[in-house]
Amino acid sequence: MFQKIKIGIRKNLFFLFIIFILTTISWYKILFLTFTGEGFFYFFNRLRTDNEIFRVDLGGYLFFEYLEPFFKDNLFLYQFILLLTFILLGILFYFIVYALTRNRSASLIASIFFTLNFNTVFEMIATGAYQLFVQRIFFLLILFPSFIFFIRFIQTKKISYFLSSLTLGIVSAFLAYFNFFYILFLLMYFLGVVFTKKMKIKEIIFLLSCTTIYILSTLITVNSLVIMNLIDGNDTQQSIFVYIADNLKELIFHFFRQLTVISIPDFSLRESFSVLNISYTEFIYRSDGIQYLFLPVFLIYILAGIFLFKREKKLRPVIVASLLFLPCIFVLNMFMRNEKVIILEPGNRYLFAPSIAFSIFWGIFLASLYNKSFKGKVFVSIAIVIWIGMQLISINQRIKEESVSHIATKKVIAYFKNDLSMKLKDDSIVITPRVMGNWGSDFLNKYYGKKNTIFIPNMDPQFKWRNDLKRTFDPNKDFITYYDYNRKEVIDLTKNYKTIIVR
Repeated sequence: MFQKIKIGIRKNLFFLFIIFILTTISWYKILFLTFTGEGFFYFFNRLRTDNEIFRVDLGGYLFFEYLEPFFKDNLFLYQFILLLTFILLGILFYFIVYALTRNRSASLIASIFFTLNFNTVFEMIATGAYQLFVQRIFFLLILFPSFIFFIRFIQTKKISYFLSSLTLGIVSAFLAYFNFFYILFLLMYFLGVVFTKKMKIKEIIFLLSCTTIYILSTLITVNSLVIMNLIDGNDTQQSIFVYIADNLKELIFHFFRQLTVISIPDFSLRESFSVLNISYTEFIYRSDGIQYLFLPVFLIYILAGIFLFKREKKLRPVIVASLLFLPCIFVLNMFMRNEKVIILEPGNRYLFAPSIAFSIFWGIFLASLYNKSFKGKVFVSIAIVIWIGMQLISINQRIKEESVSHIATKKVIAYFKNDLSMKLKDDSIVITPRVMGNWGSDFLNKYYGKKNTIFIPNMDPQFKWRNDLKRTFDPNKDFITYYDYNRKEVIDLTKNYKTIIVR
């Protein structure tokens, strides 16, 4: 098995190098970003007992349990792991598509769509929300090989592939329960095989039995974790079937909405609206705005699906799997976080899971055009270059917009590390800049505070934090810090507010 993996890597080395280069060029700036808000969460929340291994986000805890003692407060190292992981996922995704299609062009294009897509990736890796990475992305490094083994099992019927896939799938779901969303793609692939290939009843029963074992095993793992944590995936605490029956009209509407947002490059939307003098924000968030694009987008999918069904008969199982997986995930998105999905915009984290099907479907479509004629090669090459260009512009523009808070966080951390930490007493009270929030304030105290120091985020301009103090504020040993966005520096305001804070 491992010998085959080595040979496979060697044969596809050039394509893997392209994925590495493009992913690095597109996302290297995340190396210089910081954490924001809940991104600091796992620095302070650790596993304390053996019973706590039954958590829906166990992987996030273990990630920091083992890396934080080495990385400590060096956020660059954490960001490096993020970028490296995403590059590896792009490579693994290439092999998933190659296992499905045996087509290098389709695999390369699909992997490019998967890794470079601003619409589906940005919030996951480029906003400082590091908790999303450790909860929903890092352990795909285990799940994606499970996909490859499962696909090979369906194709060869070898039980060794199934057992390898099952083991990795269960481990992946145990470490990160969100991975079950992606696992449903395997069920869709099985259905695609059954619907489009002539098979003997015995084969169907065998594959159905194994697929059911895989899905149920991972589902039981996830449900056990949810029950242990007393968490229900939906606020109404109803089953997904009841939810679908009660909200069918809304689900249909937001299925088309999610399909539209995931399909149209954000840059093309913004530029088109700019020319037409239409408010991008109003158009995206108003239900009577983006719906005008539903029909042409859906029509394009229908035409592309018909085209592929006629031309790529051998790939029909994959095409069916992709088209079935999209509505499945869109419904789950609504079921889990309806209030977030109904205002979903390009770059949102809820588009990451459906990007698997989106990338595979359009990767196959463009590869089919590319492989048939010289004109097809020219058209596809130009289309991909333009698409990549739009993604790079969107990524860099949004990172630039986000950089204000990241620069502020860096400045605050540097100030506390190199300046303020030297002035602190053992029982000092420090009011930290608003940009750090609660978890960021705890981060500063963890690494730059002293034994009994208290760090409180300045979240209220009326100084209501005074009620949280354990004692009277002493301007001689306590500090009020503020980040000035205009001057781009941290300012000590303690003396300015001395008459206000002394009680």
